[in-house]
Amino acid sequence: MKKMISVLVILIISVACGITVYADMGVPEKAEYTVVTGINGVNYYSDSDSAKAGQSAGTLTGGQTFYVWLDMDDGFLRGTTDPKATSEQFEHFVYIRKSDVVDSSYAVAPETGKATDGTRYARTTGKLNVRCGPGTGFKLLKTLSDGTDVEYNYTFVTNTTWVYVTVNGISGWASSDYLKEREKIPEETASDDQQEPEEVKGTSQAQ
Repeated sequence: MKKMISVLVILIISVACGITVYADMGVPEKAEYTVVTGINGVNYYSDSDSAKAGQSAGTLTGGQTFYVWLDMDDGFLRGTTDPKATSEQFEHFVYIRKSDVVDSSYAVAPETGKATDGTRYARTTGKLNVRCGPGTGFKLLKTLSDGTDVEYNYTFVTNTTWVYVTVNGISGWASSDYLKEREKIPEETASDDQQEPEEVKGTSQAQ
């Protein structure tokens, strides 16, 4: 009897330690957001080394939704195509390149971010890249020229430097470090003689 109790205690401790170690890996409890894969399909990789070496483990269907659990700093997204996946399956998740998501503004939907208190208006302070996701690894949609007026309603949850802008029918993510806030100017009275707007706060210079 004592032996059985000892075995059970050891098992409980082992499981508890395993859970702790797993939690320390920084694995989120659920997917952070979703992206849509390239229209012609994209390669996926089994681990980071294979991804960096370009050793594909297979191909995802074009237009397929990919559930992003971790947005890696090295240009890759780690996740799964299974909407019912759990953190316990994380070790089996795969990698895809950020640049392989479809080049459309809905690749990373604005609703994955945090809504602002009403629509905000800003003007670019230099050339500004608009991308389909909140990071420099995502495909470029358009480059705005200096002095372009934009508006936005969302900031990204984990990095509020990125905002979801709309201008001339184009919507996507851009770095607020290259924007200055301004008041909305009626179209019929808009001019270049408006008061200099306040800077939008941000720390990252990457765009």
